[in-house]
Amino acid sequence: MNTVNEKIQTEVLVIGGGQAGILAAIECADAGKKVILFTKGPFGRDGASTWLTGWGNQMALYAREKQQVRPLNVHCSYFK
Repeated sequence: MNTVNEKIQTEVLVIGGGQAGILAAIECADAGKKVILFTKGPFGRDGASTWLTGWGNQMALYAREKQQVRPLNVHCSYFK
């Protein structure tokens, strides 16, 4: 397995890419904060609520158009 260690500083860490998480991240970014949105899958397509309604896809496109999003393509797992 290849690993990359990169230190990323942020002012706001949002965990979860559902409707509330995406909206919180966009609002914080619009307020000038440096935001990291930590999701379990591709931005705008990882939460059931965003996927079923299509809302997340629209917000992801909005954020990309405003150049607010830089995908890191990091997958994370946790173990109990």
